[in-house]
Amino acid sequence: MTSSIEPSLRSALSDRYEIFEECGRGGSSVVYRARELSSGRTVAIKVMRPELASRAMAERFLREIRIAGTIDHPNVARLLDSGEADGTLYCVLEFIDGETLRSRITRDGPLPVEEALRLTRDVAEALTWAHRRGIVHRDVKPENVLLSGGRAILSDFGIARAIVVAAGDRLTDSGIAVGTASYMSPEQALGSSALDARTDQYALAVCLYEMLAGDPPFAGRTSQAILARQMAEPPPRLEVARPTVPVGIIAAIERALAKVPADRFGSVEEFVRALESGTTRLVRAKRRPSWVTGAVSALALAAVAAGGWWYINRWPDPDDSRVVVFPARTGATESDPDEGLRVADAIQIAVEHTDPLRWIPAWDDLDSATRANPGLLQRTEARRLARRRGARYYLTSAATTTAGRTSITMLLHDAAGDSLVAQESLSDSTPGAPTPVAALAIRALPRLLSRMLSPDRRVDLSPLTDRSLAAVARLLEGEEAYRKARFATAFDRYRAAVAEDSLFAYAAIKGAQAASWQNRLPEAIELIRLARASEGLLPAKYRPYLRGVQAYLEGRADDAAAGFRDALSADPGWAEAAMALGDTYYHLMPSEAPLDSLAAAAFATAFSIDSTFTPPLFHLGEISARRGDAVAARGYLRRLMIGVADPAWSAQLALEVRCAERGMSAADWREVAAASTREALLV
Repeated sequence: MTSSIEPSLRSALSDRYEIFEECGRGGSSVVYRARELSSGRTVAIKVMRPELASRAMAERFLREIRIAGTIDHPNVARLLDSGEADGTLYCVLEFIDGETLRSRITRDGPLPVEEALRLTRDVAEALTWAHRRGIVHRDVKPENVLLSGGRAILSDFGIARAIVVAAGDRLTDSGIAVGTASYMSPEQALGSSALDARTDQYALAVCLYEMLAGDPPFAGRTSQAILARQMAEPPPRLEVARPTVPVGIIAAIERALAKVPADRFGSVEEFVRALESGTTRLVRAKRRPSWVTGAVSALALAAVAAGGWWYINRWPDPDDSRVVVFPARTGATESDPDEGLRVADAIQIAVEHTDPLRWIPAWDDLDSATRANPGLLQRTEARRLARRRGARYYLTSAATTTAGRTSITMLLHDAAGDSLVAQESLSDSTPGAPTPVAALAIRALPRLLSRMLSPDRRVDLSPLTDRSLAAVARLLEGEEAYRKARFATAFDRYRAAVAEDSLFAYAAIKGAQAASWQNRLPEAIELIRLARASEGLLPAKYRPYLRGVQAYLEGRADDAAAGFRDALSADPGWAEAAMALGDTYYHLMPSEAPLDSLAAAAFATAFSIDSTFTPPLFHLGEISARRGDAVAARGYLRRLMIGVADPAWSAQLALEVRCAERGMSAADWREVAAASTREALLV
């Protein structure tokens, strides 16, 4: 929404409202502070996106928003007026003089347990009043909870539903955001139209979790990644982040966050009652004998008496083989804002060539400001995040490119001891274009990572560091495209990496897989032949994987499945190996059953391991469509499109979803065949 809307709106409403400054904006609207001329009171005018201004959509929106206007509860920001002015839809809300819950958490971090429960109770009372009248909020989140006069007031009631009803099938195409990924229930994430009070209960539980932990339970690099975690992963254990929260409260939150609505509480009221009764249940463990409790108390008192202090350890024990990698500080430009993240991804590829080291991405744990500018990261915060992820080490870096000269400095920190373990700097002056920072980072890693291992072990990154920088740069471009399911681009980049360096076995394997997605079997087999010739240069876990890919391409289903299982045994957290095993079940039909269930389980495993890895979404959508679950299929399609997959794959899945929703007769097959024979044959 552009600022050019404001003058026309100001003019259209000038006889009733004096509009002042913008005071907030979201995916569907902009909010202005204003004064109602007739009463002199301050109000908030929420201006909807222009996409909602068609006549039919406007009528539906205003009809629904009037229903929200019937809500009259002290914990709800009242809707005072609504209408259409100069082609723009708006609604006027009571102006609440205070701050949002989001501002409070951002400023102060986790709230005291008693206060978090009190604010939850306030919001729950507002929701209960509305739910009894058949009204579902659909967008409960800290930004919509206003704090004023010691109580919580819920705003934006009915607006999310009004947008959904008004936009209908055009909602996805319009780009309007309804609901917020971190607070969406799984059924809302899948696009279900039959949402009830239990979706608000889920969002309220997420808000309470965030009030207690300081962060919502599910985060991710993209909305797609967050929604995938909402659907597939259990929430992180609250007792780890906040061990002082009574176990009864934790149990109530976990139930309200159940993936299946039927497994949640019957109502928000019931959820609140469970929270209130849970405050008396203080420990999760079985009761200890009195002498043990007394001994612990005595030790604690002795520590205090000695002038020291003690606390319950809120972090997992640090693992010496785990390193959290933060995006590099690069001074990235608008034309390439993800350069720092690309450095972190390059380090991931490098660490995959080591054993037993394990790389942990930090992106999901960063706030939006630090993601946009990694230079804002403070050492104390980096250490805290590494400790929370159970890592002994964390890695930060800074890079510059000036006048064709690329330089990078990488720092390895000990999170347990709060010290700098090692520092490594490297520069390169390649004639012509400057060296990609991500490629240079790989060159700087071996000596740095070797400091994490015992003296009798060494980090061998020669399969990457002995490759030309140009080949490594093409590999990284291929990885970025492959993860987004842009297989044609990925294949071109992997093939270019192999052309630069014919011994680049890792790039050859990935190129073969990208070629397979493009049905380019001869080229895939040739790349596998090159990879086999340099198999000795591969990390150990990639050798069974290579055998699996070769067997898959040659149609040897059982051998392929065995290879991928061996790869997963070597690394159970390997998303691509799980994806490849699913592909084997799905396409080659090994002598195991039920095949669809095995394939779906493998694809779901891949996506739960790494929710930024897009390829599993396509097959999960296909399986859902084939089973007649059109809602789930459309949810996977939506996330596939968010992931910027190849248009051909999105178009094919869209056609399958349409058939699942409306039957095979819904498609004009002559038109489909004329546009894409491939889609017509594969559906």
